[in-house]
Amino acid sequence: MEQTAFPVQSHMADYDSLYQSFSWADVEKELCLPRKTGYNKATICIDDHPPEVMQRTALIWEGIDGEIENYTFTDLKNRTNQIANLLQEIGMEKEDRLFIFLERVPELYSQNLLN
Repeated sequence: MEQTAFPVQSHMADYDSLYQSFSWADVEKELCLPRKTGYNKATICIDDHPPEVMQRTALIWEGIDGEIENYTFTDLKNRTNQIANLLQEIGMEKEDRLFIFLERVPELYSQNLLN
């Protein structure tokens, strides 16, 4: 499989330096954690971005056959909301357990953002 060259530089240009200076306290401060509402992956990873970022590509999926699909942060937010609404419609409630087994398809990443 051919690797895709991305036009964006890695934020970890110097991994060793980053590793030495890493602090969970710094991460929590940067992400404003903990929050009154708790830790919500969808809010932290998707919803907290400004509008201009919401239109950027958040996920690039490549299928076995080479098909490529791009999803923006807004796309992921909408897909995650659709899954959450469906689960509510079928009677799922907070604290219920749900097992989802999918191949590595875009829906896997959307449902993974649910808490």
